[in-house]
Amino acid sequence: MVEAVIVDLVHDNCLQYEDCVEKRLSKAADIIGSEQTKDVYLMFNQNNPTTAHSCKSLIQNLLKKFDSLKEVTHILSQPCVASSLYCFKQAIDKANLCTVKIITSAQGKTALEAYVDLLFTAVYSFEYEVVYDNSHCPGSDPPTTNNTETFLTGEQLQHAREEVSTFLRQLPALKGDITILRSPLISGDHFLHGFTTRTGGISYIETLSSLNLFSSSKRRDPKSVVAENIRRLALEAGFDETRFHLVKVAFMSRLNSRSITKNCIFFGHLP
Repeated sequence: MVEAVIVDLVHDNCLQYEDCVEKRLSKAADIIGSEQTKDVYLMFNQNNPTTAHSCKSLIQNLLKKFDSLKEVTHILSQPCVASSLYCFKQAIDKANLCTVKIITSAQGKTALEAYVDLLFTAVYSFEYEVVYDNSHCPGSDPPTTNNTETFLTGEQLQHAREEVSTFLRQLPALKGDITILRSPLISGDHFLHGFTTRTGGISYIETLSSLNLFSSSKRRDPKSVVAENIRRLALEAGFDETRFHLVKVAFMSRLNSRSITKNCIFFGHLP
């Protein structure tokens, strides 16, 4: 059963945007009305600050025509796709939802799959209903049919990665700053070490610390968020984030100093 729906209204360079949005909302209303979904999120063009407000007003006015969307719709008014999907993720995480349908075009499906892969884990289930055809829109996406599979270029995939990374970097730290506890008995010249107090990261899942350093397909914290936490820890602690590795540790009362090699890194979480 679908628990939440995203309606993709992103339609760059369309010269008939108002008409296209109304047609898309009409198709979405038919689909959503038959499924009786309670959580619907509209995602629209927002990358131009001068037109974002007018687009939001346009959509709010058009929603008045569709009874099935009036009471269940949320508008993702964010500056980019990454922030829109992150805002959506926060909402469904709060409601403990995980089954999502995205109503989109063939091009939209291809692009959104890249963002979903970066911002979600296997805990979530996404299905795509390709019902929009951009080929009739002058100046918009290249013509295609709903049955034509499209692929991201390497440049487009890199753009998605950079957009997600840039967005996550500007998020505020949660539950305080990063704090690192070190032993004065161990020289930092040979063994960079420390324990974090689990604060100062961007993970907001209640069952995890804000400085979560472990990503799992069974958790709601995606790899991109964990990577940002590791980047912040590395910056604070003074090590190369690319050299960070997770290991299982059997704690001992003593450390054999002979086994410690120069430039070794050890970091752990306090329980």
